Amino acid sequence: MGLFEFQIVKNIRISTRIYLLTAMALFFMAAAMIYKTQAANEEVNDERRQMLRNVTESAISVIASYEKLARDGALSEEEAKTRAIADVMAMRFGEGGYFFINSFDGMMVAHPLNAKLIGTDVRGLKDTHGKAFNIELIQLSQNPGSGFVDYYWDKPGQSQPVEKFSYIQGFKPWGWGIGTGVYADDLAAKYYASLTTTIAITLLAGIATLLAALAIGRSISRPINRLKDVMLEVSRNETHSTVPDTDRKDEIGNMADALVLLRNSVIERNELEIRQREQQGLLDGERSANEERQAAVARSQSRVVETIGSALERLAQGDLTVEVPDLGRDYEKLRRDFNGAVDALKSTIAAIAESTAVVNGSAGEISRAANDLSQRTEQQAASLEETAAALDEITAAVQNSTSRAEEAKRMVSEARAGAARSSEVVRNAIDAMGRIEHSSSKIGEIIGVIDDIAFQTNLLALNAGVEAARAGEAGKGFAVVAQEVRELAQRSANAAKEIKALINASTTEVSAGVNLVEETGSSLSDIERRVNDINERIVAIATAAQEQAVGLREINTAVNQMDQMTQQNAAMVEETSAASQTLAQESGQLAGRIAHFQLTGSGRGEMRRAA
Repeated sequence: MGLFEFQIVKNIRISTRIYLLTAMALFFMAAAMIYKTQAANEEVNDERRQMLRNVTESAISVIASYEKLARDGALSEEEAKTRAIADVMAMRFGEGGYFFINSFDGMMVAHPLNAKLIGTDVRGLKDTHGKAFNIELIQLSQNPGSGFVDYYWDKPGQSQPVEKFSYIQGFKPWGWGIGTGVYADDLAAKYYASLTTTIAITLLAGIATLLAALAIGRSISRPINRLKDVMLEVSRNETHSTVPDTDRKDEIGNMADALVLLRNSVIERNELEIRQREQQGLLDGERSANEERQAAVARSQSRVVETIGSALERLAQGDLTVEVPDLGRDYEKLRRDFNGAVDALKSTIAAIAESTAVVNGSAGEISRAANDLSQRTEQQAASLEETAAALDEITAAVQNSTSRAEEAKRMVSEARAGAARSSEVVRNAIDAMGRIEHSSSKIGEIIGVIDDIAFQTNLLALNAGVEAARAGEAGKGFAVVAQEVRELAQRSANAAKEIKALINASTTEVSAGVNLVEETGSSLSDIERRVNDINERIVAIATAAQEQAVGLREINTAVNQMDQMTQQNAAMVEETSAASQTLAQESGQLAGRIAHFQLTGSGRGEMRRAA
């Protein structure tokens, strides 16, 4: 499509192109001016609509102030509405602009110019085109709350209805719609006047532009036609004509200069053709001799190409023993280079074969070593696991020993404290023995008191038995207890008599006891010293056990780390084993490919055995 359009433009005359370009420019200029006029008209309409919004909001603010007074109790609602209506109806703007108030149910609440409409239902009121504009105004005042409505209405001084647009805004607290409007005929008149001016300016500009385009087109087309006539003469080898417009400095002047060069070239070409015809005879003889020499060279090249092609074919089949024979003096360097390249390739392939064998053997050894290392690593990992478990048990045992040592230290401390207390008790006992010996003389008196107490206790137990018998079944247990108390009282009296007899013997025994207690005190002091020695040794044992527990925990941590590292080493060994096996496979494949080449006259089988 683009090429077709280019062909169409290419076939149009230059003057026609200039006229078309001028027409397009005029069209876009007219469209731009009309668009600008339309945009200016829309801008004026928007400004007027915004003005209606602003003045309506002013009226709404007046009504809202009275509604607030009524809500605050400063005025009654009816009085507030009356005052609001009076203020709004007195408001004016522009050239006779006023406000009207509708209720949401379609009743005309207030109108400054048509009192007959107040209190009537205006929803049925229509303009000259049958549009019930009040219904739309009332609907807009409720939802979305404001809006514009265009309609046609009578205007004072006009015989026909003119376009008018009204704006209404709802005031929901009182259910009112406050509206206003302006006539749009003046805007239409301004718009059409501006449009007429735009069209007139466009026409004048178009005429001027067309005249200028006509002059420019002729100033271009006429010199081009003159140059065209000269070109036609030059094409017929008529070089006597004078090229016009060579004094111009524009593109046409450049074309004229180029045409002069073309004419001069044609003149030189004609002279050259004459000389060429004279030299043609000489060239024919030389051409024949050259053709014979070229045929000989072609035969020699064909033989060289055939020889080199045969050698390359054998080389492609893997025969590295191929050599190119003598090709003549002109192709001696090609022969040496080819044979040298084959020898270098043969040496390289042989070295690769040897390296492949070495790599293959090394890969096998690496694979076997990796397998052995893997098994040893697994055994080492198992041993480390067992060692870690044994260290855990040893650590637990050492910790248990530490606990036992701590417990023994605590027991020895308690024993040492007990021995000290025993020594103190022995010293107190020695003193007590003296006091016992002193008190033995008074025990007789105490025995008499005990005898009296036993007698009284016997009486109390008898009375308790009587009371228990009176209590009946509930006092049987108490009666048993009273009987036992009476028996105990009797035994206490008997014991008191026996104690009195024993007091005299106890005095002698107390003296002996004092001696024994003193010996016991000496023994307890010795025990206390030995307990202190044992306590020091047990403290040393407990400290060493704690240090061993800390060391074993560190060893256990290190063994666990070694176990983890051994597991990782095992995984790496498995990867190494897999890599070595892959290397062995790849080296085997490489050896197979190298076996394709023949390095000696014995054939490929010997090379494969060497590989």
